[in-house]
Amino acid sequence: MAAESENGSCNAWAARDPSGILSPYKFNRRAMQNSDIATKVIYCRVCYADVGWTRNMLNDSKYPLVPGHEIAGVVTQVGADVKGFKVGDHAGVGTYVNSCRDCENCNSSLENHCPKGVYTFNGIDTHGTVTMEGYSTHIVVHETMTYYDRKKSTNRIVFDPGTSPNLGQAKADSMREAVDWKEAGYFGQQEQAFPWSSANLFM
Repeated sequence: MAAESENGSCNAWAARDPSGILSPYKFNRRAMQNSDIATKVIYCRVCYADVGWTRNMLNDSKYPLVPGHEIAGVVTQVGADVKGFKVGDHAGVGTYVNSCRDCENCNSSLENHCPKGVYTFNGIDTHGTVTMEGYSTHIVVHETMTYYDRKKSTNRIVFDPGTSPNLGQAKADSMREAVDWKEAGYFGQQEQAFPWSSANLFM
């Protein structure tokens, strides 16, 4: 989630028009709330949805557009009311970053079916800002939309919503069950990932 700016504290890659070409972009993340988690993005896989929206294939793209909805990283800050995460935990974020948390679906741990669900990028958050996500250095997301790494391995992240305070996102089919930290940096023919920290892309 972001505030419009060209001189913010979050570095990202953004599309500026339907050409879909990405270029460096800076903006400010929204302020942390009591139930939020701030995560340093280590990897973000590339999905065809990223291509579709950066090129405005559905005619609803909001530019500048920062794509990325398969995110793996390390928690750097937690809000005062967050119970299931601590600084240093491995965490992941999928297709949604927010919901109303008050409807029947949200109360049944089906947040991904919330009629007011907010997509990870190119959505309008409850704070009124356009969501900009994984192709960036860090993100701020509500605790209920964050996965927890149950194995805490330095080589492999395995997200298990059953050990996390949130269960609804488990039913979203977009988030990978596992992200291999070693292989994710490999630019393969079928799937790519941006290793933000190790590649120092913003230096």
